[in-house]
Amino acid sequence: MEPVTLAEVFSGVREAIWSEARAAQNVNSFRRNLQRRHLDILARILVSPAPGVPEDARTLARADLADILKDVGATLKSPAARLDRITRAHLEETKGRIEATLDAKVERELFPRLTLTVGG
Repeated sequence: MEPVTLAEVFSGVREAIWSEARAAQNVNSFRRNLQRRHLDILARILVSPAPGVPEDARTLARADLADILKDVGATLKSPAARLDRITRAHLEETKGRIEATLDAKVERELFPRLTLTVGG
């Protein structure tokens, strides 16, 4: 059996949690809460990761947020989507939160282990 990659974990979790956004379906309250929690986790990984979070996780968190944003935006624009009011509001809020997260200034050390010695 092959080990699961970090990319497979991120995409598998995203696809399972956000299936309604891709299918332009209403989202029940339990799933909305799950989706909010997932957004919180991705935002934290991207903007203020815990020490030791790999750079690849930050990269994948950004990619997942962009993918979710694309799916949510397409669903909100789809004339075929028959969304109830709470689902539409949830997706609009989701869109705003993702845009704010992706626009956030991210401070990080670019070369944390680099030490320059000048002179003798």
